[in-house]
Amino acid sequence: MRLEKNQLIAGIPATDVRRFMRRAAGFIIRPRTITHLLGWDREDARGLLRKFEAEGLVTTTEDHWEATAKGHALAMATAAPPLKRQTAERLLDEVINRSDQSVR
Repeated sequence: MRLEKNQLIAGIPATDVRRFMRRAAGFIIRPRTITHLLGWDREDARGLLRKFEAEGLVTTTEDHWEATAKGHALAMATAAPPLKRQTAERLLDEVINRSDQSVR
């Protein structure tokens, strides 16, 4: 998954949502998790979790939320621009040359 520079998720910058998911995915998520990690107040945090649920990033259980596969994918997403073909070819050539030198 790749994030675009000005992309929004649930109305907030995708990089902020990614930062949250990186820290919260794999744990029990409650409104206080958002309060602690993003600095939102408790009621706004509950609303944000509902928006994350609508986006498919979290799923609700009896008393908390958990990250979905999509939420975990977002946690691992990159915001870096894709490599240009010329750069990728140069880097690959460098790896091959180093490999050839180490075999000798």
